[in-house]
Amino acid sequence: MLGFQWITAITPGPNNMLLTTSGANFGFMRSLWLMIGILLGMQSILLLVAFGVGSLLLVYPPLHLILKIFGSLYLLWLAWKAASAAYEKLETDEVPTKPMQLYHGWCSFSTRKPG
Repeated sequence: MLGFQWITAITPGPNNMLLTTSGANFGFMRSLWLMIGILLGMQSILLLVAFGVGSLLLVYPPLHLILKIFGSLYLLWLAWKAASAAYEKLETDEVPTKPMQLYHGWCSFSTRKPG
């Protein structure tokens, strides 16, 4: 688990991009809630693993197949949405007025639009 945490902490994924952007726009102190939320989200995943949620896949092999099918369908849907999306010019004049909150970081593994 330590290796998993180390890799996810140093690779440029969506959480690191959120923190970099928030830090650049609002500074370290105003981005702390987002950072704490991301930490809580990661700990939630690790706690689920530690409590043996992954062992359900060993006990119920059909569940593993179902998850693979739904995961594959979700990835195909995301690929379709990305491939068929209309081009929109990026407006860089809009500056966010407030930093993202704790719950945005905690739920950063889901698909959402920041508010």
